[in-house]
Amino acid sequence: MDIKTILTIGFYLLILWYVIFLAGTFQFRSLKRKTEILVLENVKAQAEISPATCEEIYQAIYPKWCEMVRTSAYFIPSKSELRPISASIQNVEARLNFSSQWINAYLEKQGLTNLH
Repeated sequence: MDIKTILTIGFYLLILWYVIFLAGTFQFRSLKRKTEILVLENVKAQAEISPATCEEIYQAIYPKWCEMVRTSAYFIPSKSELRPISASIQNVEARLNFSSQWINAYLEKQGLTNLH
């Protein structure tokens, strides 16, 4: 093979990696937005019934969140963002750091600070 062929193959591999990277990033951002919406909807619905802690909200939405993750994405970028990893519940949970503390921080960011 000559150098031109090698550079062409390298260029197309780089383009392929970039497309996969963009697709994974898009899927991860979509999961994050859907998670935020799920949390806000649940908090508003729960506030009409009775006050709830972030841990209670987390426990209430976790099954819905797991189903959303299963149906919304195929892969996401790894923490180093150099390679894709499967969008399993464990991987997304670790990458997003989804927990009751995440919910608390997100709600504080939204100005809803009366939950713990």
